[in-house]
Amino acid sequence: MQIRTLKLTVWVALMLAPLCAQAEQATIEQPGAHPQYRFEMEPHFVFGYERCCGYHSGAGAGLRVNVPIVKNGFVPSINNNVAIGFGGDLVFHDSRVTLHLPVVMQWNFFFHRQWSAFIEPGLGFSETFNDATFHAFPALSIGGRFTFAERMSVVLRIGYPSINLGLSWFL
Repeated sequence: MQIRTLKLTVWVALMLAPLCAQAEQATIEQPGAHPQYRFEMEPHFVFGYERCCGYHSGAGAGLRVNVPIVKNGFVPSINNNVAIGFGGDLVFHDSRVTLHLPVVMQWNFFFHRQWSAFIEPGLGFSETFNDATFHAFPALSIGGRFTFAERMSVVLRIGYPSINLGLSWFL
């Protein structure tokens, strides 16, 4: 009976070990336990859509730079920070080329050593080269990062006016 109990205990411990290791890597309740960086650089692919005479889709490339301005964000009891993000996206549509220039506040939430998420409210500016139109628009995105190396992540951002998929470096 004791050997059975011992085997069962060892089996349960082996099954729960990965879960315990995962829990040890959780960082959301550890304020400031995120990468300390001067800026984040993010080249990405762009899948854009616009509302101008109907919805037009397109694809292109862009670059975003995020500069942290608050080391431990708006909620001091969790692992978060705030950055200012700016950059540009060049989107090629069927018959025109558009340059989007977003300026956003990026509020980051670091849940785990490998996983973080963010929300980005802001303002964007758009220049369409074929018909020389320029306008401002509200920008709003949500996104997430999967960190696969010490300071390198895959980033997915979904919002208006585009969806971005790229790589991120904390420098």
